[in-house]
Amino acid sequence: MSGRMTIFKEPTRISVRRKEIEKWRKRDPIKRLEKHILKNKIASRTYLEEIGSQAEKEVLDAHCFARNSSFPRKEELSWYVYKTRALTYSLAINEAFHQMMSADESVILIGQGVKSPWYVGNTAQGLIKRFGEQRVIDTPVSENSMTGAAVGACIGGNAGCRGPSRVDFMLYAFDPIINEAANWFYMSGARHRFPLYSGVLLTGQESKPRKHSQALHAMFSHTPGLKVVMPATPYDAKGLMVAAIRMIPGGLRG
Repeated sequence: MSGRMTIFKEPTRISVRRKEIEKWRKRDPIKRLEKHILKNKIASRTYLEEIGSQAEKEVLDAHCFARNSSFPRKEELSWYVYKTRALTYSLAINEAFHQMMSADESVILIGQGVKSPWYVGNTAQGLIKRFGEQRVIDTPVSENSMTGAAVGACIGGNAGCRGPSRVDFMLYAFDPIINEAANWFYMSGARHRFPLYSGVLLTGQESKPRKHSQALHAMFSHTPGLKVVMPATPYDAKGLMVAAIRMIPGGLRG
């Protein structure tokens, strides 16, 4: 031992990371909202503290309940997730297509690669064989054109389904979606609803560069006339899709 003490410097990336965390802590939306409420005298500090205490209690109760509960059995793991059966997202969407197209002849599917599992997975499985190429239309690789065709079909009286594609390429379809589909309900004086379903894929797998892995759905959610949903389960994916096509009261436009 030489008697000297070596001082290890904190790695730069950790230092930068801590600064970044501190930066975002200052931008905490809850804290900023609290300051806004107090500054504008919307509510008292006492009232906000009561809300905070109640929220903390709910979180603590939930935590204690989870810690004190026994682990579920293996056969229970899918309960309340897939309801009574296991079904993947793609097969749930495929099932919805089959059910809606068999129940209503005005429902059509327009999209690129609907003939190829490489493009759309299982979502279009068996549709061409069952309903024919007049209702299941495979298009060239052109987001703008195929979306415009789907929008035109809806204006003409069909319930158009735009085939699933990655959200990155939906930017090419801004014009028919935002300037036409979203506005048609208002342009008609609220006389015509617009049953256009447009499926979007969000992927974050390996080997997927930036043009296949972005999450741009929020851009569409700011458009009046469009409804953007992100299903948490295959059960929800099928139900939301059916509601969008049916245009039932309380259903979805866009």
